[in-house]
Amino acid sequence: MSRRASSSLLRELKGWKKVQYLLDYYKFPLFLAGLFLYFVIWFSIRSLTQKEYLLYLGFVNFAPSEALTEELTENYRREMGYKGRNESVLLQNNLFLSSDENSEYHPYTYATKIRILGSIDAEQLDLVLMDEEAFDAFSQNGYLTDLQALLSDGALPGSIQAAPEVGSSTGSERDGGGPYGDIHGLYDAVQAGFRKNILIKEDNSVDLLLGNESEYSAVTAEAVYGIDLSAVSAKIRDAELNGTVYLGIIENSPRKAEAVKYLNYLIQEP
Repeated sequence: MSRRASSSLLRELKGWKKVQYLLDYYKFPLFLAGLFLYFVIWFSIRSLTQKEYLLYLGFVNFAPSEALTEELTENYRREMGYKGRNESVLLQNNLFLSSDENSEYHPYTYATKIRILGSIDAEQLDLVLMDEEAFDAFSQNGYLTDLQALLSDGALPGSIQAAPEVGSSTGSERDGGGPYGDIHGLYDAVQAGFRKNILIKEDNSVDLLLGNESEYSAVTAEAVYGIDLSAVSAKIRDAELNGTVYLGIIENSPRKAEAVKYLNYLIQEP
């Protein structure tokens, strides 16, 4: 139908028939306009309601007291002078991993794995405090970054490269200075707590499960994927916890700079 004939027909139609004709004739353009409007509204609501966090922290097989939890979360925010809406620490606790079927935590292992994978995939897990079993699992699955490489001189995240010297009055708490001085001395301060672990690059676990292989074999790499906080942090040591607490930084974290500042906070005297 030509544009002229369409206009003539439109003038002849009345009431509901005219509305129905317009809906039929402009169905696709109206659909596109409605879709566009939907996404505009969706992104507007999302930007207003979704809160971003300064740091996403996880406790895995680690259940500290209420006082220590406060020290590891809100006190960090206060000490660093963070006050903004998006300057909070989001804590994921009640995460339990256990390969021991007799462990009281074993029933929660599957749900914990799902939560961890989802958080890592969404880049909403930056740093983990955990026991040895969780440290092994995170390391072997490739979730953790090499801390020796990350903390080496010249390899620190860009936003804290220009941290001031100890005692300097320049700079702010947010770029590495403030009450915790020179963040570049961090490597030496935590070196005693460096703990190596393995990353499993590939293995024959599937073939072993299917009965195609009789012995397990794997290709692995070793690096410093954790720090024993009991060896370097008075905050953790003074809490007199049962077992070792390891710190690991997630490999795909977009907030590694903040995670390094958090580590620097942990090793300061209470």
